[in-house]
Amino acid sequence: MSERLTTVGDILDHTVPHLAAPHLKPPMARHVAGGLAERYREPWRRHHAVAHLGDVVGFLLENIDDLENPRAALWTAIAHDSVYVPQLEVANGGLNEELSAQATETPLNGRLADAETTQIGDHIRLSATHKWNGEDTDLAYFLDGDLKILGAPPDEFEAYDENIREEFWFVEQDIYDTERKRILRGLYD
Repeated sequence: MSERLTTVGDILDHTVPHLAAPHLKPPMARHVAGGLAERYREPWRRHHAVAHLGDVVGFLLENIDDLENPRAALWTAIAHDSVYVPQLEVANGGLNEELSAQATETPLNGRLADAETTQIGDHIRLSATHKWNGEDTDLAYFLDGDLKILGAPPDEFEAYDENIREEFWFVEQDIYDTERKRILRGLYD
């Protein structure tokens, strides 16, 4: 997929055919996915916004033939940052991901197979640490898509870095610098 997905409408247009299931018809899939995707437009978001969602979804669509379960991978991508409040991250790392998983599992329960809904929730929760288990290739593709900004050209990475700082405006600079280095080093390692 060469076109960049920059709006919630574009994202939904490209994903809904892959999100639907026998008990989740396209209109309902669009409704549920749209509710999750709209959250990426919250005013405090700088990096974890619609453009990021479009990048992650676009990456998965580019690699869709390599995914074992494209539907689960795309639901994971759409929902992974649906709850994103930086203050929650500082207070309790992983809470955003837990709440995002719950916000996704609830409307999908009974509409997708239980194992599929569980996989989506588990993959969202694993985005808190970005640790790959070495086996699940769909998880690897999702995590790669989520972190692909780390390999972006310098100007794009600098914009990302500035946007993350803006999201964490409330953290004192010296604490922010120490924690940011720790996080980036952990991802590098």
